[in-house]
Amino acid sequence: YCDRRDSLDKLCGEITGDDTLYSMFRSDATPIECPFRGGPPFTFTYNRGSGECSSPPSMVDSCTDESRLLLRYQACPDIPGTEST
Repeated sequence: YCDRRDSLDKLCGEITGDDTLYSMFRSDATPIECPFRGGPPFTFTYNRGSGECSSPPSMVDSCTDESRLLLRYQACPDIPGTEST
């Protein structure tokens, strides 16, 4: 269902790490070749508005398919909103 929100930032701030993921895809999209072939495992940090979640680092599995990345987000025990409750 649809619900009115004040802003996109407010809506995004209400999404928890264990929410159901809904994905939208273009049915006629042309794949772009993965730019991260080879190399070491990649890591990244993220911020949900309560601080940067950098420990433990989140991981990227590069090129799991010709045009896909798999992002593995890690919860940060000391940052509110990054762990499942």
